[in-house]
Amino acid sequence: RVLGVDSRLKALNYVLRHPELLASSGQEMADSNPKETTEELTILIVDDNARYRQQLGRLIGKIYPSSVVYEAESIAEALSLSKQVQPQLAFIDVFLNDEDGIQFARKLKTNSPLTHIVIISAYPDREFRKQAQSAGVIAFLDKKDLDKESMRQIIEDALQ
Repeated sequence: RVLGVDSRLKALNYVLRHPELLASSGQEMADSNPKETTEELTILIVDDNARYRQQLGRLIGKIYPSSVVYEAESIAEALSLSKQVQPQLAFIDVFLNDEDGIQFARKLKTNSPLTHIVIISAYPDREFRKQAQSAGVIAFLDKKDLDKESMRQIIEDALQ
């Protein structure tokens, strides 16, 4: 009703045309932590696990409160968002339900060559690492190893 639409489908289409409605600022995610940097950063998190996306978004918000974080749970949603917002950094899960995150990384690199891509996975398989490297990603991370310091280093490397 607030958007002036009368169905969920129309609401979804409206939101897809206006991705800024989906973005959360890092400051909101940081829960008013003091700013550690003022450089703005646009980040896309692509993972089919909503809880993990939110946790990663909060971690990023604590490190870079001025960041703008977009979340997508599927490749289709991520592709649409990436075309509209041109993220500087993308965190992509290897497995997205039945979809291939590494294939999406290749596509994203083609469509948005300035986006730095980090592949994340709960399955740190050596073959996935090789495939990720050939897709042009800057890092491959085990989800269990993501902490504030490693995340800060990855983000700083991507900004350089």
